[in-house]
Amino acid sequence: MNFKTKKQSYKSQKKLWNDPDERVIFENTQEPIIEESVFLIVQNIRQSKKRPTKMGDMGMFSVLLYCAGCGGIIYQCRTNKFKREQEYFLCSTYRKDRDVCDTCTFYP
Repeated sequence: MNFKTKKQSYKSQKKLWNDPDERVIFENTQEPIIEESVFLIVQNIRQSKKRPTKMGDMGMFSVLLYCAGCGGIIYQCRTNKFKREQEYFLCSTYRKDRDVCDTCTFYP
């Protein structure tokens, strides 16, 4: 995509956003790594498995992280009261029964 922004003058440092109809999109300029049909199928599968958190957003690694010890799903634990550094990942099996899975929490 080109021409998303413009400047009023070459002297100005301020960017102005162009209207979407003034933007130019160049499609198929590079050879794809995978076919588009395969990409769309995988995206549909990933979206159907994801569940939004109580805060309303989707976790970046949702349905992608699994515990190396037991194979359980790893959840991201966060809340409005946490700072970004306080968020952590926790194995679902470890959360239920700490004797079954001996791994601990993961901090990003």
